[in-house]
Amino acid sequence: MKSGQLNRRVIVQRATSVSDGAGGQVREWPEIGRPWVKASLWSTGRGAGGGQSAVADVMQDNQAFVIRMRPRDIATGDRIVLDGLNYRVRAVVDPNGRRRELQVSIELEVPENA
Repeated sequence: MKSGQLNRRVIVQRATSVSDGAGGQVREWPEIGRPWVKASLWSTGRGAGGGQSAVADVMQDNQAFVIRMRPRDIATGDRIVLDGLNYRVRAVVDPNGRRRELQVSIELEVPENA
């Protein structure tokens, strides 16, 4: 992947549990990185092409993207902040097994109180 294709900056966050000071735990999302990525809006139709079929089974009907990025520490369940919106990482795929590029499917998080 050429660096010129990586045209958007995102924030990667990972959930941690910390003490709330009253004997309970609260979830926080500290930042673990700010990589450059190429983001493509996910087509909800199956067989979208472009290598996206590898992650099709985990996508649902809400707003979703596939981002391409250089390999780094990212896992299912992490959060990506893209254009000020929170997305949950649904799948991480190494399409050719060479760790040169990762395809990460992300899905818009819906607030629990919505």
